[in-house]
Amino acid sequence: MRRNFLLCCVLALSGASSAMAALPGNAAVFASGLDNPRGLRFGKDHKLYVVESGIGGLNSSVGECDQFPPPIGPATSGNSGRITRIGPNGKKMTFKKGFHSFAQAPESGAEINGVSDLNFDGPDVLALVLGGCQTGAVGQVSEVLRIRPDRSVSQVVNLSNWYRANPPAVRDDFFNPDGVPTRIIRDRSHYYIAEANHGVLDRLNADGSMTRIADFSALFEGGYDFTPTVVTLGPDGRLYVGTFGAFPYPEGGAKILRVTKSGAVSVFAEGLNLIQGVEFDCSGRLYVLEAASSGFLFPDKTGRVLRREGPAWVEVATGLTRPAGMTIGRDGLLYVSNNGFGVGPVAGQGEVLTLNLGLGKQRCK
Repeated sequence: MRRNFLLCCVLALSGASSAMAALPGNAAVFASGLDNPRGLRFGKDHKLYVVESGIGGLNSSVGECDQFPPPIGPATSGNSGRITRIGPNGKKMTFKKGFHSFAQAPESGAEINGVSDLNFDGPDVLALVLGGCQTGAVGQVSEVLRIRPDRSVSQVVNLSNWYRANPPAVRDDFFNPDGVPTRIIRDRSHYYIAEANHGVLDRLNADGSMTRIADFSALFEGGYDFTPTVVTLGPDGRLYVGTFGAFPYPEGGAKILRVTKSGAVSVFAEGLNLIQGVEFDCSGRLYVLEAASSGFLFPDKTGRVLRREGPAWVEVATGLTRPAGMTIGRDGLLYVSNNGFGVGPVAGQGEVLTLNLGLGKQRCK
């Protein structure tokens, strides 16, 4: 097996425990009772918006289209995904529910996917959704959705159409034609979307059109195994893309790629593991969130946060369990989605943690 068919398609094989692991010493629970929390970001209202991939459902598309091969498929789906808004006191409110959520076959652990990240466009929220008929829902596509303040929803772009019309240079046996979009970031009037299965980075333009920025699949030897999972904008104006690396994810197999707006790609850092977050603070220091120490078993309490100091990485938080997203608040705390994947259809196991790294107030210009 080279690149996984779906991002984290085997994560549930880790045998995730339903019991919460002990927290690292510099961590506190900000919110709990979440269903597979992934991407998270602060809005202009200073509240934290968290994507919950949900717990799947009972719908099936068997007989309607090709399915994921066993033991990953067939998948079943529902509309249990949602976006939750959390106030400074940790109080939760459902901002929008009813997003696509699907579970892989029980034989593989019923890993959950669906809505994966969010960002903002003025007063509107943009939701990034992983879909396709093979995810258990006829007519469902990978897409970016716009949620307006009145909670009405419209499609910004059909990503399935884009991925199908613009396949990567190199494909393997676990190619998903509808793509596995994982992260969306904003840069002025347009957005960048990292996609894990095809190994590409694309730009969503202000007019709703798409532009391919980088196809990592053929740039380097083994590039089809990079599995880009996250992207952020650096203080130098370049894009920094975090990767999982190649299955079965040996220790030190993940990289950070640096990409110019014109698509020139270089390796910025190596020797990392299973990257689920890449963020810069207001001083330009880089933080990386690792889902686990190594391997597709994703052992509990081996997730961690590293900070780049000169050429070295310093561990600033450890003891996390399958974290799936990270952002830095204006209060200087790191907010992390913990127990964000590998839980399966069991509800309420996810949480958002705050990590106190002594950063001080963050007011980036």
